[in-house]
Amino acid sequence: MMLTRSQLEEIAGPGNVSSEPTALEAYAADQGFVRGLGPAFVVKADGLETVKRLVGVARKTGTGLVPVSSGGPHLHGDTVPGTSEAVIVD
Repeated sequence: MMLTRSQLEEIAGPGNVSSEPTALEAYAADQGFVRGLGPAFVVKADGLETVKRLVGVARKTGTGLVPVSSGGPHLHGDTVPGTSEAVIVD
């Protein structure tokens, strides 16, 4: 069972969860041109407690999290999701 938008919004706040196609597409590749799958959601985490809660719920639901720093560079594919059910945590 994948994390839902409402679960993510409860943890991170409604303004910090996106499933807009342009946001998802931005995280489907990196600056090294590694292509992966687009994530299901992008979550902007505002601190350690939010990240801890996301990790706990992701573990329970079996949802993959991909940590990404807003700063770059992202060159080796390690910030690109390998599954379409992954959630980017920025």
